[in-house]
Amino acid sequence: MVTNLEQVALLTKFNCCYAELSGKVASKLGKHKLCNLKAELREMKLARAYIYRIHKYHTLISKPSFGTLITFIRPDVRRITITIVINGVSYTLTNTVLELSSIISYFITLLQDAGFLAIPYGVNGIIIYSYSVAYNNAVVTGIITSPNTITISDYKSSITDILLDTDNCLSREQICGIINQACCILDKYCTI
Repeated sequence: MVTNLEQVALLTKFNCCYAELSGKVASKLGKHKLCNLKAELREMKLARAYIYRIHKYHTLISKPSFGTLITFIRPDVRRITITIVINGVSYTLTNTVLELSSIISYFITLLQDAGFLAIPYGVNGIIIYSYSVAYNNAVVTGIITSPNTITISDYKSSITDILLDTDNCLSREQICGIINQACCILDKYCTI
């Protein structure tokens, strides 16, 4: 589950199956068959908890079409000039002695003001990403003066995992486990 549409589809399916399970329990209660409800009541509690977790999981608008990781390495505090070029447009921090955290904050603000989605990554990186196909073939180059360096990495393949793990308490592996457990419980009650 990555996008909002996938989340809505899963929740719709699971809620319909949960309604079927609830109907089965209600039918047994109406016929006073209390002895065989233990398994269904346990499944209802688990399913309700799993549906809640899936509902609270933050998903993306769509799959990002462009993602780049920029890593700054700053072993000294000499004055430096940093230029990041994206699709021919330069974003520059000129002649500064700022700490690494201030440099990262500056570029995040600068790139967000330019219309990119930018987030910090670790203690020395920035991820720039976009949902727009206009940036699908974006080329990012970096220039830095003095022995300090910038590393540019294409992050298109793993950007989705990084963005989801940044915004959620659960990892992608954990939410996949919850979805699988919900399927194991609810699929037998689905009539759709």
